[in-house]
Amino acid sequence: MNQISLAYLTVFGLAPPDHVSFAAQAGYDAVGLRLVPALPEEEQFPMTVGSEMLRETLSRLSDTGLSVLDVENVKLNRFTDPVSLTPIFDAMAELGTTKVLVTSDAEDESLNIERLSALCEFGSTYGLDFHLEFMPWTLGVATLEQAERIVSAAGAPNAHLMIDAIHYDRTGGTLEKLAALSPGRFRYIQLCDAPKIPPQTDEDILHQGRFERQFPGDGGLDLFGVMAALPAGIPISVEAPRRSLLEEVGYEEIARRSFAATRKWLEEYLEST
Repeated sequence: MNQISLAYLTVFGLAPPDHVSFAAQAGYDAVGLRLVPALPEEEQFPMTVGSEMLRETLSRLSDTGLSVLDVENVKLNRFTDPVSLTPIFDAMAELGTTKVLVTSDAEDESLNIERLSALCEFGSTYGLDFHLEFMPWTLGVATLEQAERIVSAAGAPNAHLMIDAIHYDRTGGTLEKLAALSPGRFRYIQLCDAPKIPPQTDEDILHQGRFERQFPGDGGLDLFGVMAALPAGIPISVEAPRRSLLEEVGYEEIARRSFAATRKWLEEYLEST
């Protein structure tokens, strides 16, 4: 069965050691850690090599048997020199993970290509793979087609694409377009669900995507179709933020419910194939 990982956005604000513990208690196989804040107001967790938090995270990974699927969020527009990410990559080596989630707020496609290429070249010395995610509100990387152009032009064997189910749907992705791409472009998927009919405004699409998704199987997205177009057995990162529910029930229960829903959905999907 596919590896199932608890993404950071599902338990937004939770420090890495507790992220590992709650994921393990819920039944997850892995976690996705946010070691690089996506927004200026987000907390920077002290996870550098030698830090107490990194030591505690490693201890809990060892105790639970969980692994780290991926680390996020490297924004191409923020890091002019990939060498500045050395502390993060060193921590990733300690954590034993090689997948880095990449996004960009830059509209300049040539800049995104240049930055991704440089990032991949430097990261290759660590054995890292970089996964570019597209989102409808990021003008420079807003669609699957844009992301594919950037990854192709970067010309790096360790550059890949990230499919997030809600972004794929809200940007007009089709199964034909997805199936036309090389399966080697995809190494894991971010899975969630949402109502079939999208919000009517860009502002509401952004709010839903960041704060109020649904767990896999609870909405109307064609998740079976998306999964069928990707490599069999692909790892699943459950990125299903439900901020209002999180405030009501807490991190431990969110972890439990998100895993139970995803496991049920995955079993149904595998039975259908």
